[in-house]
Amino acid sequence: MANLYAPERQQYGAAIASMSGAATQIANTTTETILVPDYIFPANHFYAGRTVRGVITGVCSNVVTTPGTLTYNLRLGPATLSATAVSSSAALGLDTTARTSYGFRLSFEVVCDTSGASGTAFISGRVDQVNVLSSTAGNLLPNLIPTNANVAQALDTTVANYLSIGAKFSVNTSGTNITAQTYILESVI
Repeated sequence: MANLYAPERQQYGAAIASMSGAATQIANTTTETILVPDYIFPANHFYAGRTVRGVITGVCSNVVTTPGTLTYNLRLGPATLSATAVSSSAALGLDTTARTSYGFRLSFEVVCDTSGASGTAFISGRVDQVNVLSSTAGNLLPNLIPTNANVAQALDTTVANYLSIGAKFSVNTSGTNITAQTYILESVI
């Protein structure tokens, strides 16, 4: 069991990164693309109990014909988009009614369970998105979950780790796009 109280490391919530104003729009691509700038945690940032939370808000648009799906991936590891996706959303079916600049909110947390070269962390999150089909089963529970069930994910805490949050459309239809507008990342303890 992780040490839940470490008085020598007592800290309270502090923003470690933030963004206001629109990030680069992701449009006309089926390649996973960074939604907000990567954050690099220095080596040994994570220890048992260290928790990081993030919230991204923005807008997403889709077209009537062939709107496709949208998948969010949270990657954490020693390289940017090549790091393993430790948490992914369902492939959210976009609405078959044209939507322009409809809101989304993605929130997540990373809780370090054990530290070291063979460290582990639990990652969870949630996506709330307006322009999705309510008739699609995958859209009814669009929570992010670890990619291999609710188990600790590998996290080498002895090296620098990139936090990359990517978005990927299944089609590159013109008019289907997403833009992050705000982002806050905080270290809780």
